[in-house]
Amino acid sequence: MENKEHFFSFSPKAAALSGKIAYYYIHCSADSDNDISYQYFPHFRNALTIYLDADITLRGMNSVVKEGQPGAYSCIYSRNYTESVSVKISGKFWKLGIAFEPLGYNHFIPVPLAEWIPNGQNDVSDIEIELREVAQACHLARMDECVNLLDSYFLKRLAIPENHEVMTRIVSSMMNVDVEQNVQELAEYLKLDRRTLLRLVQKHLCTSAKTYQQLIKFRLALNEYIEARAKTSFTQLALNHRYYDQPAFIRHFKKITGKTPRAFFQHIHQFGSFDTYWTK
Repeated sequence: MENKEHFFSFSPKAAALSGKIAYYYIHCSADSDNDISYQYFPHFRNALTIYLDADITLRGMNSVVKEGQPGAYSCIYSRNYTESVSVKISGKFWKLGIAFEPLGYNHFIPVPLAEWIPNGQNDVSDIEIELREVAQACHLARMDECVNLLDSYFLKRLAIPENHEVMTRIVSSMMNVDVEQNVQELAEYLKLDRRTLLRLVQKHLCTSAKTYQQLIKFRLALNEYIEARAKTSFTQLALNHRYYDQPAFIRHFKKITGKTPRAFFQHIHQFGSFDTYWTK
């Protein structure tokens, strides 16, 4: 049977966007009989997901997407969740995703993230209304033209965010899997007051420093296992990512995904060319 669901991912071409936007993707289907569900998992990246011609209902950690009226526009911001998120799609759909590197989205907004989305809301259609025209142009364009359209748009928005240098140092240190540091040790290493560190992370990442560290551990371990040609053992994976032991790794994994690592990895699928790993 012909697969009527399509997923395309592509890198920005503009050098100035490197390190800020990880990739773009388009996920679509022209099949009105679609009844599909996905589950995706916490990431230290965040994203904007734009749906055209669709009706979106957000129910806690779940989204329901139905084929809607022509011209409908929704823009959903994916925060740094601490648990998995489910999406159910019915009917035809077209969506555009912009996956940002850590702190990447901060380069395209005029105020710190906590002020841009003060309530941590998911639906940012009103404040990202300008993206509607870009998404509509991508919907009508050839796939190879979409990168240029998106690059051009984000280059116009590009700016240096507040506290850029210190936040870059903070995130870089948290991403270093070779060193295990609690928040106090991280603050001392960066020569920052602990309260200053906590305030800056909350202001610019909209999450706590401890939570973000846990997301990094989980996601880097997940990516390593999937992307390794020779699958490492869970014991070695736990050691590589500074878990106390294998049971601690399994508990953390099960808390986030609802499954043991062994069961989880049997159902994971890669979409596109980057680390978009969802279960169906």
